[in-house]
Amino acid sequence: MLRAMLRLALICTGTLILSFLVVFSIRQMGLRQAFIAPPHPWFEEPEWRVVDLPMAELCQQDLKDIAPSWILRLEPTFQESKWIVSCPEPIDLREFLQRSRHRRWLLEINSQNNQIIGALAETLDGLSKDFQLAASSRSQRTLRQMRKESPEWLF
Repeated sequence: MLRAMLRLALICTGTLILSFLVVFSIRQMGLRQAFIAPPHPWFEEPEWRVVDLPMAELCQQDLKDIAPSWILRLEPTFQESKWIVSCPEPIDLREFLQRSRHRRWLLEINSQNNQIIGALAETLDGLSKDFQLAASSRSQRTLRQMRKESPEWLF
């Protein structure tokens, strides 16, 4: 009986040591991988300044005091089958961005509906290449869908 228990203890100890070594080895291999940032222009900058202006200021389209390197946060909403900016007089999101002189936007998306997310990607598809867009959301599901729809954006 004592031999069987000793044998069981040795097997358990050996298994634990082997498991520890395997996990440690896998972690070490992962730490050796070099991180290569995606080719987004924002990664070339030493710091980002995200500015959250009141909607009234954004709707005036008078952004003279905003440096071109700053990133403006915008929260579009989905109404009546299109993405709009909730100004006093609602404006289509694409039209709003095209009229604005500013080209760097962080869109705060508060929807989890995949069809609506697809409509956002379609709305902004084909904007001029000088726009630098990023998406933010509290929902991982939304960001995953946006990554599928618009892989060139930053999330």
